[in-house]
Amino acid sequence: MSETSANNGLFEDVFRRADKNDDGKLDVPEFHEFFGDNYTTEEDLTTFFKSVDTDQNGGIDHSELINFFSSGEIGKNYSQIFSTLETLHSQLNKALVASHSLHAKEKNPQELFKERFFLRELSHQLETLQQTSESGFRGVAAMTPLVLSDKDRFEIDMPAPAVADMNGPLGQQVSKLEKLIQRLEKGKPQFNVPEEEIFVSTDSTDAFLVVAHQFETKELTKAAGAARSYVALANKQSGVRHVAVRVVEGEKDAPSQLFIHEIWAEPDERAEFAADDNAKKLFAAIGKGDTKQINLPSTW
Repeated sequence: MSETSANNGLFEDVFRRADKNDDGKLDVPEFHEFFGDNYTTEEDLTTFFKSVDTDQNGGIDHSELINFFSSGEIGKNYSQIFSTLETLHSQLNKALVASHSLHAKEKNPQELFKERFFLRELSHQLETLQQTSESGFRGVAAMTPLVLSDKDRFEIDMPAPAVADMNGPLGQQVSKLEKLIQRLEKGKPQFNVPEEEIFVSTDSTDAFLVVAHQFETKELTKAAGAARSYVALANKQSGVRHVAVRVVEGEKDAPSQLFIHEIWAEPDERAEFAADDNAKKLFAAIGKGDTKQINLPSTW
């Protein structure tokens, strides 16, 4: 597969997600909303828009977007990467379809064993690739000052690398097939219910602090962007174990719901973070909501 074909496939998806009103072109607000991040000012985004809009008609079409991101040494390097990923995606789909048909006809223990091995290794390699990508992003981001302002939009390019979660299309397919293979081999799902545990301790370090925030908002773009920035800032703290944000869009005129979950090693560390000015500023930008917290045994 050529690099041009891979770029077409990539930017068809990018363009479809960025073109909110489906009019076949990206205007300035759509460009700002999709490509904006905490490292690019509004003025720079407008300048970049003009660079992409080569015919200067006030709207970016699909070909202009491809030409902009494919140009230069950086564009060439990453075009090769996405060409390889597109080929990998195609080959994996073919392998999944073929193996599914094979296992449906005959449950061969040896073949199931081999495929489980390949899928585990593929998952490991994809997780390694994700970690490398996130490490590269942090290195590039470190070269640019963080832009935090009182404007309505707070965006972040990528999640902080707390855990590689394999949530992409490839990871989902691998996970689904691995579960299918396990069910075929065992005949039916098995559930292992842990025995009840009684754990008594007066040491606060024997527990994790779990904090859950729930918000309702009708300004989803602003709230979700602020929440992602809050998560990115929290994930930089030494005492945090995991922070995530989830958005549930409301139907029609109903407000959307937004959830933030935090896991901390010690309550004091979380209290210090909550008192941080940047954290309070981002948290306030999300909106008003309810907060609950609970201590969980570290043995869990």
